[in-house]
Amino acid sequence: MGFWSILWEIAKAVAPHTAPHVVRAVTDRARERRAARELEPQQPTREDLAGALSYLEKRLSAAEERAAAAEEKASLAEERLVLAEARMADKWTLAARWMLALLAWNAVITAILIYVLIARR
Repeated sequence: MGFWSILWEIAKAVAPHTAPHVVRAVTDRARERRAARELEPQQPTREDLAGALSYLEKRLSAAEERAAAAEEKASLAEERLVLAEARMADKWTLAARWMLALLAWNAVITAILIYVLIARR
């Protein structure tokens, strides 16, 4: 019971100070809603539409130019990627040959060592 009485006392102390601010905020919001409903959208003029169309056409042409430049860069990057893949394939082929040669060398040396150990007995 003590907890609720503390909360009640806090509410009684704070409510007189906050009430005017809350009322002002609610009335301002209501006025804004009414004003927004009362405004009718205006019809754009022909000049506004023509200006908007020319602006959009300029943006479209600029976007097409950027897309063409990006496509050119992408094709160059693709060519570089193909060359890099070919170089890496050559390197892996060389590495595989070296591994095979080292494996054969290891087999020969192992065979010689086994022969030497058996022949000494």
